[in-house]
Amino acid sequence: MRIISYAVALVIAAPTVAWSQGTKPVAPDMNAMFARMQANVAKITERAEKERWQANVALWQVRLSHMNKLAQADVASMQVSFDVMKANVAKITEPAEKERWQADRDLWQITLSHAGTMPGADAARMKVTFGKMRANVLKITEVAEKERWQANSDLWQAMIGQM
Repeated sequence: MRIISYAVALVIAAPTVAWSQGTKPVAPDMNAMFARMQANVAKITERAEKERWQANVALWQVRLSHMNKLAQADVASMQVSFDVMKANVAKITEPAEKERWQADRDLWQITLSHAGTMPGADAARMKVTFGKMRANVLKITEVAEKERWQANSDLWQAMIGQM
């Protein structure tokens, strides 16, 4: 009986201690969203598309492993992936695809500029940018493409919701 009491106390106390120390654990469903996107990206065969999605996956990988304020080393490693994605996005010619990637790029740019913490004005900007991305994603008709973007969009929605 005493062991059960300790276990219950630990289950109640651990999240409280983590919250009081400012950590934000990744929601399990965010990990599932990421895994879904990552598995889909592994199937891409077109070189430029694969390059930008791999950069996006690398950004999410670091972000999900550090949901609180990012350390400078994390921001620096994310900046490398961001620069790859940004250069690749500049070459997209299809308008709807470009719009989606520009929104994704803008969301990452805001995230990196504040090392993962969001002042009110930029949080509002993120919500507007996310709204544009979400509306665009709803129009995708190709199944694999829609699945990737839906997972990416769901990750952004969850992250913005935690701010």
